[in-house]
Amino acid sequence: MGYSMTDTHHSDALPSVLQKTQEAQEKLESDARNLFVVNEVLKQEVPDPVKATGDVAVALERSETIQSNIDAVAVDLDEVSNALAEEVARREKAEVKLTETRAVLADTRADLADTKAQLADANDHE
Repeated sequence: MGYSMTDTHHSDALPSVLQKTQEAQEKLESDARNLFVVNEVLKQEVPDPVKATGDVAVALERSETIQSNIDAVAVDLDEVSNALAEEVARREKAEVKLTETRAVLADTRADLADTKAQLADANDHE
C-alpha cells in the first residue's frame, strides 16, 4: 500500500491512513466479487463428475474457502475504516477545541498583562 509507520508522525497521517484503508477495502471487495464470479462460472462449466473428484474438487473447495476468508477480511477492514473515520472526526473536533482554547489563553494573557500594567501604574501614583 505504500504506508509506513513513520508516516504516523505527521499531523495529517490519520486521514491518509483512512484513505488508504478505504482504497484497500474497495479493491478487496472488487476482487472478492470477481472471485465469486469466477467460482460460479467454474461450478456451472465444469461437469459434475469432474467437480466431484480429485484436484478439481479440492480446488473448488479451496476457492470457496478463500472467498469466505476474503469476505471476512472485508468485514474486518470495514470495521477498521469506521473506527479510523470516527478517530479522524474526534481529532478534528479536538483540534478546533484546542485552537479555541489557545485563543482564550492568549486573550487571558493579554488581559493579565494589562491588569499588571494598571496595578504598576496605580502603585507608582501612590
